Amino acid sequence: MSEGYNTPKIGRSGPTSPAASEKTTSSRAVLAALRALQDKIARLEGERAEAVHATSELRARLREAEARLDSVGAAPTPVRGGGDELDELREAQHRLEREYAARDAAAAAAERRAAESEHRAKQAAARAAKAEELLAASRSSKPADASKYMRKIAKLEKKLRTAERLLETVLQMNKLLVEGQAP
Repeated sequence: MSEGYNTPKIGRSGPTSPAASEKTTSSRAVLAALRALQDKIARLEGERAEAVHATSELRARLREAEARLDSVGAAPTPVRGGGDELDELREAQHRLEREYAARDAAAAAAERRAAESEHRAKQAAARAAKAEELLAASRSSKPADASKYMRKIAKLEKKLRTAERLLETVLQMNKLLVEGQAP
């Protein structure tokens, strides 16, 4: 038989308990969710910047094609091959207009997804504020078994501080991402 079979495992913070394990799991889940949100926001900002760049390129190409079309339409066309070039220019103009519309739609979709992400961050902040209000309300009423509730309050305060730090970090990273993506 092994000697450590029935002995509790002791780490840096004392014996492991289901509550401690649950806290660690919850914290990791929150951190993973925040990292995923940050990655998504960064990806959306990149898509948006790419779409804006592509749109401006398409606008320039469209203006150039329109200028060429105007110059070909104003100039006398040679008997041989003149209509073909005009048709090619019109086809290129239509293709550029379609590409422009597609890029514009992609940019709008990226902006919508970024707005949704920002809305989710605001919802998280509202939930944190509500938790803070509940915590303040629980402090003002002294229950019969104060020590039990004081422990709960301490745990909630700790979770609230962690959530606030995480939210501040996410908001700072989003701000840096937006500032880094600005043209």
